[in-house]
Amino acid sequence: MEKHGIRNISGLKRRKVLKNQLQVSVVGQCPACGGNVVSEPTSFSCSEYGNSCTFRIRRNRFGSYGRGPLATEEMKLLLQGKIVEFDGLASRTGQMMTKWGDIVQRKNGRWTVRLTTGRPIVRT
Repeated sequence: MEKHGIRNISGLKRRKVLKNQLQVSVVGQCPACGGNVVSEPTSFSCSEYGNSCTFRIRRNRFGSYGRGPLATEEMKLLLQGKIVEFDGLASRTGQMMTKWGDIVQRKNGRWTVRLTTGRPIVRT
């Protein structure tokens, strides 16, 4: 398998080599370790992901709701600790709805955008 001139490199090592070759943009500060969260083609992840950090959120987080990928501007707001309004989400019956989301770490250690319905609780 060859991609970007790299052969027979698998897993984390391959990802590091590709990340060094690609132009990545810093989106914000990692809530887990304080490192840089970078924008990648399929996800937003900490620059230390795989070494000492577990922060990664996939761009297609809302695919099951019939919505496009998570935008960079939305992720910037989420990383600042803000609650973000996500409209244009479709329920299983096709009804359009709006939800609010923030970043949380699950019990299994993975990070996600938690969606809630109704009015959000404003953080102070």
